[in-house]
Amino acid sequence: LATVELAGTVVAHDGPIDIKAHTVSVKGAGCVVAEGASISIACNRVQVNGTGSIVSHHGLLDINSHSVKVEGTGSIVSHHGPINVKGHSVHVDVAASIVAEDAPCAVSAAQMTGGG
Repeated sequence: LATVELAGTVVAHDGPIDIKAHTVSVKGAGCVVAEGASISIACNRVQVNGTGSIVSHHGLLDINSHSVKVEGTGSIVSHHGPINVKGHSVHVDVAASIVAEDAPCAVSAAQMTGGG
């Protein structure tokens, strides 16, 4: 279990972030940020909720998980690199988002739900 919550942050300035855990939970105002490299998350469940965020500024943001949930006003964002989300189930709430600003965004899932 990897949990980032309240105002907690995981930040990499020049190197990649590689997270392997059964569950990755980013809650409250928690965030995982890579400024100059990629983020790779491989796990059974990813949950981003509250105002939590996973943000990549320049590298690939790659999430490979059985279940991905982005709830509340949570977000998965890439500013200048591609996003690749693979999961059996992907849920994005109406006020939540998965956004790639200047690059491709690919979401591959057997089941996609939500209003976002």
